[in-house]
Amino acid sequence: MIRRSPAENYYKYLVVHPDTYDNVFIRATANELGLDYLGDWYIQWLRDRMRPPTPFYPEDEGHLRSQKFLIKEGLAKAFNPTPAMNRAIKVLSKPRWRELVETLLISHAPLEVVAHGLRSRFGVTQADEETVRLYRHFFWDVDLLDSAEMRALLEMRFTGAFEESRDREKLAQIPSLTRMRHGDPRVVAARLPSSPLASMLTQLHMGVLPKAIPTAEIVQSTLDIAAYRAWESVNYGGPNGAQMGQGFSAIAEGMTRIKELVVNPETGLREDLRKIGVATTTSVVPTLHQLSAGRHTTNVHPDAKAQVIDVEGESVDDDDEGEFEDEVDPTHDHA
Repeated sequence: MIRRSPAENYYKYLVVHPDTYDNVFIRATANELGLDYLGDWYIQWLRDRMRPPTPFYPEDEGHLRSQKFLIKEGLAKAFNPTPAMNRAIKVLSKPRWRELVETLLISHAPLEVVAHGLRSRFGVTQADEETVRLYRHFFWDVDLLDSAEMRALLEMRFTGAFEESRDREKLAQIPSLTRMRHGDPRVVAARLPSSPLASMLTQLHMGVLPKAIPTAEIVQSTLDIAAYRAWESVNYGGPNGAQMGQGFSAIAEGMTRIKELVVNPETGLREDLRKIGVATTTSVVPTLHQLSAGRHTTNVHPDAKAQVIDVEGESVDDDDEGEFEDEVDPTHDHA
């Protein structure tokens, strides 16, 4: 069951409006704006949980109790619209703008990315993050629905489930809309998994070139998945496992060649260096006293009993000591 509407905050605005709009008026407004009307039960549920103060002066920014209520329910910008709110309402009235914004929001694209799409695709130079944030807040809050509910909502929209009109001309549109629903970018985005890559694919589908495409990460991820699937096919693929594994191996080989072209060698080197760790130990370093068992001295004078060892490891006899007497002492004054 679809329990909440992505335009819930706008319905809350209509429910608490001082003009006391009835359900007939709210339904008509929703149809006019292209909002999904779940039913009178949903509007009644909102009426039961909304408790505006008495008296209620939402447009009077000096009325403290009214403003506290609006801030609590997130409705302040609806009764006292800012330029960004006016731009969000304008997006609602432009089908192409609205399609792009709603599609990118379904894929959980960042607000700046959505605003960038409006600027680059339609030349809406004043579109900014605040415009997109307010549109999402009042008209397309996708966080109120899970993925299955969002797919069902879009399905009902195109099959005429929200349309109560008995006008033959309106009803005649439903079969065509039903057939065309699979090509709607919002439907396509709702079917994709929630991931950064899905968001990027959605942007490309909408004609918006992402600012930064992590090509190296995509190639590496594809290479890893292809290698795993090749192993899986060979081990558990049955009679056709070898053929399937060969196909995945070809993908892995192709990704390896592409990786050599797109990955900067310096980046790979830095990554390898980052993985190198220095061997350390947490054991206590023994002191000199412990190593020598107390048999050490701080005396640096020559030991008369010391034995001179040559480079071959043999002792030097006393008779050979004369060989060293002819050496020049650099500290001796020959003047």
